[in-house]
Amino acid sequence: CVLLTKNTDSAENLVSAYKAKLDILRKSNPRLPHISIGCTVYDPACETVENAFHRADNLMYSSKRAKRT
Repeated sequence: CVLLTKNTDSAENLVSAYKAKLDILRKSNPRLPHISIGCTVYDPACETVENAFHRADNLMYSSKRAKRT
């Protein structure tokens, strides 16, 4: 899980780029892991870190479930 204090667009691009690179590397080494990442914006003025972490955690598990279907 990743908590950010800024816009998630750049984080989502980073996650996509990381996953794409891992997919390329996995072609030559199929034992490399598949990853699920949940990222969200955390604004301490609006919520607790626990709530933000819970939201990121839910996004990560949604990503895992989507891969299984």
